Amino acid sequence: MGPRQRSRKVTDATALIACRLSDGLLSPLGVWEQPDGPAGDTWRVPTAEADSAVRDAFARYRVVGLYDGAYVLTRHALNARRRVSTAGIQIAKDHPDSPRKIDALVAAVLAFEARADAIAAGIPAEPADMGGWTF
Repeated sequence: MGPRQRSRKVTDATALIACRLSDGLLSPLGVWEQPDGPAGDTWRVPTAEADSAVRDAFARYRVVGLYDGAYVLTRHALNARRRVSTAGIQIAKDHPDSPRKIDALVAAVLAFEARADAIAAGIPAEPADMGGWTF
């Protein structure tokens, strides 16, 4: 979950997005992104805080998979662009050094993929309030 330094002033964000097995609900558990302005010049993802959020998720939910509708998720989704490559269609930033983050969207896609894999593996979904989350 460590951030990557893209350019001198743009650092990747980090996101932890949960997806409920029973109905596919996506829920951001933590999104850490570089603030605008001078406060962001030396900013790095608080890895201890992000790691703690992962440990808390395992303590609170029945996590059945971990793959590295909130405002931040919507904003990151709107920042994404479709990119066609030889590997197929991908989601990407408008350019590699863009300050407009898409990390929460990527985390949501992985959480939803983890859900699909759990269902395909036959892991039973519990009632919505009981758990069965993927990340």
